[in-house]
Amino acid sequence: MTLKITAAGDCTFGGEMGSKGRRRFVELANNEGYDYFFDGVRQVFEGDDLTIVNLEGPLTNWDKSSKHGFIFKGDPEYVNILTGSSVELCNLANNHTMDYGKNGLKDTVNVLEAAKIGYCGYSKTFSTTIKGVRVCALGFTWWDNDKQQIAQAIQNARANCDLLIVNIHWGIEGNTMQDHKQVTIGHAIIDAGADLVIGTHP
Repeated sequence: MTLKITAAGDCTFGGEMGSKGRRRFVELANNEGYDYFFDGVRQVFEGDDLTIVNLEGPLTNWDKSSKHGFIFKGDPEYVNILTGSSVELCNLANNHTMDYGKNGLKDTVNVLEAAKIGYCGYSKTFSTTIKGVRVCALGFTWWDNDKQQIAQAIQNARANCDLLIVNIHWGIEGNTMQDHKQVTIGHAIIDAGADLVIGTHP
Protein backbone atom coordinates (compact mmCIF):
# COMPACT_ATOMS: atom_id res chain seq x y z
CA MET A 1 0.00 0.00 0.00
CA THR A 2 1.30 3.45 -0.92
CA LEU A 3 0.25 6.69 0.77
CA LYS A 4 1.05 10.12 -0.59
CA ILE A 5 1.80 12.66 2.17
CA THR A 6 2.43 16.37 1.73
CA ALA A 7 4.15 18.34 4.49
CA ALA A 8 4.23 22.14 4.51
CA GLY A 9 6.18 24.31 6.92
CA ASP A 10 5.23 27.12 9.27
CA CYS A 11 1.84 28.65 8.47
CA THR A 12 1.07 31.87 10.34
CA PHE A 13 -2.49 33.02 9.74
CA GLY A 14 -2.99 36.65 10.68
CA GLY A 15 0.61 37.31 11.60
CA GLU A 16 2.32 39.42 14.22
CA MET A 17 0.02 41.67 16.21
CA GLY A 18 0.32 45.34 15.22
CA SER A 19 2.57 44.67 12.23
CA LYS A 20 2.26 45.77 8.61
CA GLY A 21 2.36 42.10 7.66
CA ARG A 22 -0.74 41.43 9.74
CA ARG A 23 -2.60 44.33 8.16
CA ARG A 24 -1.65 43.02 4.73
CA PHE A 25 -2.81 39.50 5.62
CA VAL A 26 -6.20 40.76 6.82
CA GLU A 27 -6.55 42.86 3.68
CA LEU A 28 -5.83 39.87 1.44
CA ALA A 29 -8.21 37.63 3.37
CA ASN A 30 -10.98 40.21 3.07
CA ASN A 31 -10.36 41.10 -0.57
CA GLU A 32 -9.17 37.82 -2.11
CA GLY A 33 -10.89 35.26 0.10
CA TYR A 34 -9.53 32.42 2.16
CA ASP A 35 -8.64 30.23 -0.82
CA TYR A 36 -6.08 32.80 -1.98
CA PHE A 37 -3.34 31.71 0.42
CA PHE A 38 -2.85 28.10 -0.73
CA ASP A 39 -3.90 28.72 -4.32
CA GLY A 40 -0.51 27.70 -5.73
CA VAL A 41 -0.43 24.35 -3.92
CA ARG A 42 -4.11 23.43 -3.57
CA GLN A 43 -3.92 20.92 -6.41
CA VAL A 44 -1.02 19.18 -4.63
CA PHE A 45 -2.87 19.13 -1.31
CA GLU A 46 -6.04 17.77 -2.89
CA GLY A 47 -4.14 15.07 -4.75
CA ASP A 48 -2.52 13.47 -1.70
CA ASP A 49 -3.78 11.23 1.09
CA LEU A 50 -2.68 13.45 3.98
CA THR A 51 -1.60 17.08 4.12
CA ILE A 52 0.26 18.25 7.23
CA VAL A 53 1.09 21.86 8.13
CA ASN A 54 2.68 23.48 11.16
CA LEU A 55 0.07 25.94 12.46
CA GLU A 56 2.33 28.68 13.82
CA GLY A 57 0.04 30.68 16.10
CA PRO A 58 -3.39 30.33 17.70
CA LEU A 59 -6.76 30.86 16.07
CA THR A 60 -8.56 32.77 18.81
CA ASN A 61 -10.45 35.91 19.76
CA TRP A 62 -8.72 35.99 23.14
CA ASP A 63 -7.13 39.43 23.54
CA LYS A 64 -4.83 39.06 26.54
CA SER A 65 -1.27 37.82 26.17
CA SER A 66 1.47 37.81 28.79
CA LYS A 67 4.12 37.12 26.17
CA HIS A 68 6.63 39.74 24.98
CA GLY A 69 8.23 40.07 21.57
CA PHE A 70 6.67 38.51 18.50
CA ILE A 71 3.03 37.64 19.25
CA PHE A 72 0.97 35.85 16.58
CA LYS A 73 -2.78 35.42 16.35
CA GLY A 74 -5.30 34.56 13.67
CA ASP A 75 -9.06 34.99 13.48
CA PRO A 76 -10.88 31.68 14.11
CA GLU A 77 -12.49 32.11 10.67
CA TYR A 78 -9.05 31.57 9.13
CA VAL A 79 -9.58 27.85 9.67
CA ASN A 80 -11.34 28.08 6.31
CA ILE A 81 -7.92 28.51 4.73
CA LEU A 82 -7.22 24.94 5.82
CA THR A 83 -10.58 23.39 5.02
CA GLY A 84 -10.71 25.04 1.61
CA SER A 85 -7.38 23.54 0.58
CA SER A 86 -7.63 19.96 1.85
CA VAL A 87 -5.35 20.27 4.90
CA GLU A 88 -6.11 17.36 7.21
CA LEU A 89 -3.57 17.72 10.02
CA CYS A 90 -1.95 20.58 11.97
CA ASN A 91 1.07 20.30 14.20
CA LEU A 92 0.57 22.63 17.17
CA ALA A 93 3.90 22.01 18.91
CA ASN A 94 5.79 25.23 18.21
CA ASN A 95 6.86 28.48 19.83
CA HIS A 96 3.74 30.50 18.98
CA THR A 97 0.74 28.24 19.67
CA MET A 98 0.80 29.40 23.29
CA ASP A 99 1.09 33.14 22.50
CA TYR A 100 -2.33 33.58 24.12
CA GLY A 101 -1.78 30.94 26.77
CA LYS A 102 -4.04 28.00 27.53
CA ASN A 103 -7.10 29.98 26.44
CA GLY A 104 -5.65 30.51 22.98
CA LEU A 105 -4.67 26.85 22.71
CA LYS A 106 -8.13 25.72 23.82
CA ASP A 107 -9.79 28.00 21.27
CA THR A 108 -7.52 26.71 18.53
CA VAL A 109 -8.28 23.09 19.37
CA ASN A 110 -12.02 23.80 19.42
CA VAL A 111 -11.83 25.54 16.06
CA LEU A 112 -9.91 22.66 14.48
CA GLU A 113 -12.24 20.04 15.95
CA ALA A 114 -15.31 21.89 14.70
CA ALA A 115 -13.75 21.98 11.23
CA LYS A 116 -12.86 18.26 11.46
CA ILE A 117 -9.14 18.95 11.09
CA GLY A 118 -6.76 16.76 13.05
CA TYR A 119 -4.00 18.09 15.28
CA CYS A 120 -1.03 16.83 17.25
CA GLY A 121 1.35 18.25 19.83
CA TYR A 122 1.10 19.10 23.54
CA SER A 123 0.57 15.41 24.42
CA LYS A 124 -2.11 14.95 21.74
CA THR A 125 -1.57 12.04 19.35
CA PHE A 126 -3.34 12.20 15.99
CA SER A 127 -4.62 8.84 14.80
CA THR A 128 -6.48 7.89 11.65
CA THR A 129 -6.75 5.06 9.15
CA ILE A 130 -6.05 5.78 5.48
CA LYS A 131 -6.51 3.02 2.90
CA GLY A 132 -6.34 0.50 5.71
CA VAL A 133 -3.07 1.93 7.07
CA ARG A 134 -3.07 3.08 10.70
CA VAL A 135 -1.39 6.48 10.75
CA CYS A 136 -0.30 8.27 13.93
CA ALA A 137 1.35 11.66 14.30
CA LEU A 138 3.08 13.24 17.28
CA GLY A 139 4.34 16.81 17.73
CA PHE A 140 7.18 18.16 19.88
CA THR A 141 9.35 21.21 20.41
CA TRP A 142 12.97 20.60 21.27
CA TRP A 143 12.98 23.19 24.05
CA ASP A 144 10.01 21.63 25.89
CA ASN A 145 11.02 17.99 25.48
CA ASP A 146 14.32 16.15 25.79
CA LYS A 147 15.14 13.16 23.62
CA GLN A 148 14.25 10.68 26.37
CA GLN A 149 10.74 12.14 26.73
CA ILE A 150 10.28 12.14 22.97
CA ALA A 151 11.53 8.56 22.65
CA GLN A 152 9.15 7.36 25.37
CA ALA A 153 6.15 8.99 23.68
CA ILE A 154 7.13 7.39 20.38
CA GLN A 155 7.47 3.96 21.97
CA ASN A 156 4.05 4.37 23.61
CA ALA A 157 2.42 5.22 20.26
CA ARG A 158 4.30 2.70 18.13
CA ALA A 159 2.10 -0.31 18.94
CA ASN A 160 -0.98 1.43 17.55
CA CYS A 161 0.54 2.55 14.25
CA ASP A 162 1.55 1.15 10.89
CA LEU A 163 3.01 4.56 10.00
CA LEU A 164 4.31 6.84 12.76
CA ILE A 165 5.05 10.48 11.89
CA VAL A 166 6.92 12.78 14.26
CA ASN A 167 6.74 16.55 13.80
CA ILE A 168 9.42 18.49 15.65
CA HIS A 169 9.92 22.23 15.93
CA TRP A 170 13.67 22.71 16.24
CA GLY A 171 16.80 24.44 15.03
CA ILE A 172 18.13 27.99 15.18
CA GLU A 173 16.35 30.71 13.22
CA GLY A 174 18.50 31.93 10.34
CA ASN A 175 20.51 28.70 10.10
CA THR A 176 20.23 26.74 6.88
CA MET A 177 21.97 23.59 8.14
CA GLN A 178 21.15 21.25 11.01
CA ASP A 179 23.31 21.40 14.11
CA HIS A 180 24.64 18.59 16.31
CA LYS A 181 21.63 18.70 18.64
CA GLN A 182 19.22 18.22 15.74
CA VAL A 183 21.26 15.29 14.43
CA THR A 184 21.30 13.66 17.87
CA ILE A 185 17.56 14.15 18.44
CA GLY A 186 16.75 13.07 14.89
CA HIS A 187 18.60 9.78 15.35
CA ALA A 188 16.90 9.25 18.72
CA ILE A 189 13.48 9.75 17.12
CA ILE A 190 14.19 7.18 14.40
CA ASP A 191 15.78 4.73 16.84
CA ALA A 192 12.69 4.98 19.05
CA GLY A 193 10.47 3.82 16.19
CA ALA A 194 9.38 6.78 14.05
CA ASP A 195 8.97 6.19 10.33
CA LEU A 196 9.04 9.83 9.25
CA VAL A 197 10.48 12.97 10.86
CA ILE A 198 9.15 16.36 9.76
CA GLY A 199 11.14 19.34 10.99
CA THR A 200 9.83 22.90 11.17
CA HIS A 201 10.91 26.31 12.53
CA PRO A 202 13.99 27.83 10.82
